Amino acid sequence: MLSGSKSTFFLYFLLLLIDGILHCHAWGTARHHFVVRGDPNVSDALTINGQPGALYPCSKLGTYKLNVQHGQTYLLRIINAALNTVLFFAIAKHNLTVVGADASYTKPLTTNYLTVGPGQSYDALLHADQSPNHQYYMAARAYSSAAAALFDNTTTTAIVQYRKNHRYTRSPPRCFPYLPYYNDTRAFIHSICQGAKKLG
Repeated sequence: MLSGSKSTFFLYFLLLLIDGILHCHAWGTARHHFVVRGDPNVSDALTINGQPGALYPCSKLGTYKLNVQHGQTYLLRIINAALNTVLFFAIAKHNLTVVGADASYTKPLTTNYLTVGPGQSYDALLHADQSPNHQYYMAARAYSSAAAALFDNTTTTAIVQYRKNHRYTRSPPRCFPYLPYYNDTRAFIHSICQGAKKLG
C-alpha cells in the first residue's frame, strides 16, 4: 500500500511503568507499588514520544512536532504503553486509516479518532492533505467509566506541521482535534464496534 516514495513514521505513547521502570522521566510520580499496595500512583502526565505537550507549562517548548510534506502519506505506529489506561487519540482535521492492529494486517478502516487499550498498537495511515498554513494538534486523553476511580485526567499533545519553503513570519494558527469526553462510554463502544477487522 505504501510505495517507495511514501514516508513511514512511527509514533509511540510512552507512559507510566513498563516492567517496573519509570519511562515518563520527570513528568510522573508513579512508583512501583505492586508488591506493597497493589496499584501504582496516578501519573502527573501522559506523553507522546516522551513529551507531555503544550498544555503542560513544564514542556510547552519541548512539545513533539511531526513535520509532514503536503500530499504525502505517513504510516503511524500508535502504541499505548500505559498501565491500565485506555486512551482516545486523534489528529485535528485529519482522518486516520487503520491498516493494522497488534501486528496483523486489517481491512482499511477510516476514522476521526482511535480508542487504544493498554498494550494495544495500531498501524494507521495519515494523509497530509490539509492546509499547510496551520499546525494541527494530535492529542490523547484517558477513558474512564468508573465513578470513583482515580486516573490521569489530563490531555497530552504533539503537533503535526507541514513543511514549507519559507519560514512562518508569525505563529501559524493551531487546530485542536475532537476527542470524546473522558467518560463517554458511547464513543468508547462505537470505536470498539467499528474496530478494524482482520483480513481473511
